[in-house]
Amino acid sequence: MSKNAFHRSRHKPGPPRHPHQAPQQSVEGRLQLRGRFGFILSEDPAKQDVYVTGPSLLQAMDGDRVQARIIPGRRREGVIEKVVKRARSTAVGIYRVLNGKPMLVPEDSAVAPVRVLGHGHLSVKDGQAAVVHITQWPHAGQPAGGVLKEVLGWPQDPGVDIRVILGKRELQENFPPEVLREAAALPGQVNPSGWSNRGTFFHLPVFTIDGPDAKDFDDALSLERLPSGQWRLGVHIADASEYVTLGSALDKEAADRATSVYPVGGVVPMLPPKLSEDLCSLKPHVERLTLSCLMDLDDHGRVASYRISESAIKSARRYTYEAVQAVLDRHGPDRDPAEKSLREMARLARTLRAGRMRRGSLDFSFPESKVVLDQRGEPIDIIRVENLESHRLVEEFMLLANETVASHLRLNKLPALYRIHESPNPEKLRKLVEVLKVFGIHAPAKLTEGTHEALAEVLRHVKGRPDQNVINRLILRTLKQAVYSTKNQGHYGLASSCYTHFTSPIRRYPDLCVHRILKSSLRGNPSPALRSWEHGLPQIALHSSLRERLAQEAEWESQDLKKVKFMKSRVGKAFSGIITSVTSFGFFVELADYQVEGLVRVESLEDDYYLYDEMRLTLRGRRTHRVFHPGQKVHVLLADANESKRQMEFQLIRKDHK
Repeated sequence: MSKNAFHRSRHKPGPPRHPHQAPQQSVEGRLQLRGRFGFILSEDPAKQDVYVTGPSLLQAMDGDRVQARIIPGRRREGVIEKVVKRARSTAVGIYRVLNGKPMLVPEDSAVAPVRVLGHGHLSVKDGQAAVVHITQWPHAGQPAGGVLKEVLGWPQDPGVDIRVILGKRELQENFPPEVLREAAALPGQVNPSGWSNRGTFFHLPVFTIDGPDAKDFDDALSLERLPSGQWRLGVHIADASEYVTLGSALDKEAADRATSVYPVGGVVPMLPPKLSEDLCSLKPHVERLTLSCLMDLDDHGRVASYRISESAIKSARRYTYEAVQAVLDRHGPDRDPAEKSLREMARLARTLRAGRMRRGSLDFSFPESKVVLDQRGEPIDIIRVENLESHRLVEEFMLLANETVASHLRLNKLPALYRIHESPNPEKLRKLVEVLKVFGIHAPAKLTEGTHEALAEVLRHVKGRPDQNVINRLILRTLKQAVYSTKNQGHYGLASSCYTHFTSPIRRYPDLCVHRILKSSLRGNPSPALRSWEHGLPQIALHSSLRERLAQEAEWESQDLKKVKFMKSRVGKAFSGIITSVTSFGFFVELADYQVEGLVRVESLEDDYYLYDEMRLTLRGRRTHRVFHPGQKVHVLLADANESKRQMEFQLIRKDHK
């Protein structure tokens, strides 16, 4: 199911609540179109979205940032007065000749077709997927128009479906020629002169732990016992900033992309493969330049001291999560020093995790799924992915390194890009308290105050319940999204007073920025260019946050599409599932056999007229008083699997209608 549909209930606003509201009230936000109407999504969680329709849409397109005037007497309805910023300069869809006119028709029927005003030197056939560069925006009732920029291919060809998803968000797969030239000019290996002024940790037993398909190894670990009895944990991170120099074509492209994107079955890297999969990747048995955070810990996992330094390492081994888990699960003596180190790491990670939970860190442990593809990129299975202790081991060490670096930046009053997560909105917390009552949960009194401990207590209380995942999702939707900022505001979800992203500079531009700041401080002589660049950190924070959202949307949509394709052959079959969320237009059901979600529309419930309780998130029959609520088990029939909408629809099987 679409994540937008999953998170938000969209319906036309009801009768006005405040007939004497000031006529000049305005709102600014992102426009989400739904055919002939749309919603302006406010960035302030305390404000409701604003409904716009017909002529009031002005010349805006889906995704544009707009400014609207609230219609007097209609609190949630407005008129767009200005397009503040266009969301994109291109459109992606299927090339069609309609009534003799070439048009680009988006897959999403909510997005208006675009006139193709010119083909350039490209040849395109009716029915092929293509990209148009927009040269004329909608005006005087006319749709937008543009010139053909790229032909993606036939929709059924391998990889075209993913290219369409990426293209809709202007997430570029290919690197510009000047970027590839700069990458090609870099050395093929690290020269010994490169580590002459660095700390060399070739003597340490360093290794990486990643997924079986990973190629961009940007973090490595080491652990040693000190004579004092303390542990020295080393988190060694690829020094991508050594090759991606400030102001270069590589740097500008990385800043624009801001993040790597991981659609199903592939990757769109932030840096070219020469860097991401080779020169910066901490592959085994080769020297690599790194930035190391060495933390001395006592037996309670507290950081007694730390050191951040430019370094060079040689990874001794490349582990997968599964291989590490096999070591942790095996009983008996260690077969080599590496296995002993892994077991010691696991014990230390458990200590760190326990301490994090005690301070109120929120523990959301959702089951994940993986879509298995064949060689053509077609889905052949959906499997559940277990969250292993080996995953948690790496996670704890990365979290600790990020916290340690963030504290270092703050204490030394250095410029920084913090990863912040603000406290939940009090109104959303009050609503959560009411929803939890539906599950028989009486939340702690301090929950509405937003204390970590109260929310963590609820998560502990529901652990192990059959409806645990549903409740966890409801709680997660109450929280704000984490973003980047130059001002430290702490991280609510982690119960951390200071947090940053330091551990993935191959995949995230903010991490690359943090590396530059650290190295400038370590060398003691920031260049004028770096000082000038630091003034742009607020804009980098905003841009990186936006690009992260786009990347997540693309990844989610690729998952949704492949799942719909997989389920298409199962239309007409019955499944058992659980209601995950309830809206005014129906309820969403996740199947027990596959981690896929679909909608049961309220109009398909023909036995009664159902009323939506927005506070308790339930549908109640007016005559039968039958209630549908999150966490309820149901039996459904797969009625439709729509690829273009990335949606599945279910019908309730009558044995549930009692």
